Amino acid sequence: MTALIPLSSFTAVAGLGWSHGGADHLIDAVAIVGAIGFAFMAQAARRRAIAGPRDSVWSSMSKERLVEA
Repeated sequence: MTALIPLSSFTAVAGLGWSHGGADHLIDAVAIVGAIGFAFMAQAARRRAIAGPRDSVWSSMSKERLVEA
C-alpha cells in the first residue's frame, strides 16, 4: 500500500488525478523508502518463520505439528 502513494502522484502528472503542489516529492521519497523498509521487514519475518526456533512465536509450524514431532 505504501508504494501506491508515489503511483498516485505519477497519475496526477499524467492528468488523471489531482496533486497538491509543494512537498509532493518529499512525500513520494518517504513513501518509497517506507515501502522498501516494509519489504525488508517482511522478508526478515518470513526468514525467521521458516528458519527460526521451532518454539518461537515467529515459527511457521503450528502447535499441532510441534506436538506430533
